[in-house]
Amino acid sequence: MIIMINNKNEREQKKNEAISMREAGDLENALNLFEEIEKWDEKNGNPTGQIDVLGHIRITYDRLGDQADKLEEKKKMYEKEREALEKALDIVEDSDVGRKAILQVHLASSKFSLAVLKEDLEKKNDLLDALEIINKAIENLPGTIAHKAWPLNIQAKILFELDREEEGFEAVTLGEKCIFQGYNDQIEASDNAELEIKVWLSGLYLTLAKYFSSKKENILAELYAGVVSKMPDPNNLLGERKKEAERILEKL
Repeated sequence: MIIMINNKNEREQKKNEAISMREAGDLENALNLFEEIEKWDEKNGNPTGQIDVLGHIRITYDRLGDQADKLEEKKKMYEKEREALEKALDIVEDSDVGRKAILQVHLASSKFSLAVLKEDLEKKNDLLDALEIINKAIENLPGTIAHKAWPLNIQAKILFELDREEEGFEAVTLGEKCIFQGYNDQIEASDNAELEIKVWLSGLYLTLAKYFSSKKENILAELYAGVVSKMPDPNNLLGERKKEAERILEKL
């Protein structure tokens, strides 16, 4: 894929296109577009943009790994996301506390994805490392209150995997509260607010659906997955989330 970018405004438009493609479920094409944008950033001396898009590349590889059927393919995608994250961590300045916090969210998510493939003590240790990282990231995360719903969802996933159920529920509830309290600020602050709010809220519900499914509490799993599956989405902003909800429902 070859894209034409003449300035940062065009670059931002392409990034938003790639985000929409990813959330609609077009992961491969989204990945290709993100990678082309990252090359442009590197060539044109745009480190802040490069760090940002490497985070989006990391998320896309994580989604590809989640969907992979074979264990080796999952590991391959999760290692690819780790490579993108390590590149971003090499670029970011230590003094850039906010951007480092965003990368810490990515790091915790990456550690979680790999940890769940492991067993026993190694798994628990990696999950505890991920939890420590996400806790620090939440404290320093830039943006609106609503933005905190993103790392709180990852925190909840880690806590559920550690069988710390009550804390996991508290993280999800706090994530919802952050979206509700920060809604107006997010609308004012971001051109992509509709997508972000829908993705963050549906992500919290999918985390609950997966957890209840793992506990064989199928009525609750069906309710939360069903909410995501039936969310109004005329612009197909939640295509990927809806596919995930359908996969949960099919397994019940």
